[in-house]
Amino acid sequence: MSAFALQPGLRVLVTGAAAGIGWVIAETFLTAGARVFVCDCDGDALDRVAYGINASAMVTTARCTEVAG
Repeated sequence: MSAFALQPGLRVLVTGAAAGIGWVIAETFLTAGARVFVCDCDGDALDRVAYGINASAMVTTARCTEVAG
């Protein structure tokens, strides 16, 4: 059972989702039934997170890129 109730169709953006509290937040929303978009500057770690949770939920990932002049 979820720790909280969500509105149907809720979509959530979680930054810093590759580790720590960002990962816990993403997992919590997924468990509660939300569609989750995860992003992080550590692309390899983000790929591992998305692979680990993609079997049970709709997950989209994005990688951050630093653009230097």
